[in-house]
Amino acid sequence: TIYVKDALGNATSYKLTVGNTDNNVYSIGYGLNGGAMSGQKTSYTVADSFTLPTPTKTGYTFTGWTGSNGTTAQDTVTINKGTRGNLNYTANWQINMYRIDVNGVLDENGRSSVAGYATVDVYINGKLDAENVTDYYRSKPYGTKYEIRYKANNGYVFITGGNNGVYSGIITNNVSTYPVFETKILTTTFHRNRNSSDTVTATQKYTYGVDGQKFSDNGFDYPGYILAGYDLDKDAENPTWSVNNGVAYYWIDNQYPANDVYAIWKPISWT
Repeated sequence: TIYVKDALGNATSYKLTVGNTDNNVYSIGYGLNGGAMSGQKTSYTVADSFTLPTPTKTGYTFTGWTGSNGTTAQDTVTINKGTRGNLNYTANWQINMYRIDVNGVLDENGRSSVAGYATVDVYINGKLDAENVTDYYRSKPYGTKYEIRYKANNGYVFITGGNNGVYSGIITNNVSTYPVFETKILTTTFHRNRNSSDTVTATQKYTYGVDGQKFSDNGFDYPGYILAGYDLDKDAENPTWSVNNGVAYYWIDNQYPANDVYAIWKPISWT
């Protein structure tokens, strides 16, 4: 407000408004470093006030803008009314980290590792990162190439999962693997084997890792003969195994999933 006196000393007030004479249009440039953004202004005037939009980039987290606002990245940059000059901003990013988590399922029970029934080899970007491990839980950056190879231990069998137990790909999110394994259970069919036309059989199952398993006579009989034992060869003269022979783990492992054994009979000697 300006006061002006006349010749008689009377004061009159006047309000003076100063106009903004900056009619320039200024540019705004963006370096997105592989990111994408929409809705951004590419020019402005001193009368404008706005906030820069947030860019996105697959596999990365935006950490802020640098440039005309300084060298310290800021998540939010606002251009206030009255700002002058061309502006330039650069988007800054941090690559996302994702976990690789090796798990398994044994006999329908989910487990956080494969200890006791399998081992795993893990390759990262074509190089061996872990060998014959039973657990693996590590963080790797977005875009990492991985390959996980499962191998069943003796006495266990791979059932399903991945490509025949191999999981591979490029990390775009967390990776958790759950291949399915089963404990080997051997089904043994015992043939009474009195003669070539004898079709009488009995079946027993033997589980890997269970102690105290053995053969039995299966209720077989043959008048005038004694059950000497069993053999894989139905025509064997002498049996490989006794009637109550114990069942070894390696035998279950090697004979899985099923086998046939035959009763071997010896005539009863009467003296």
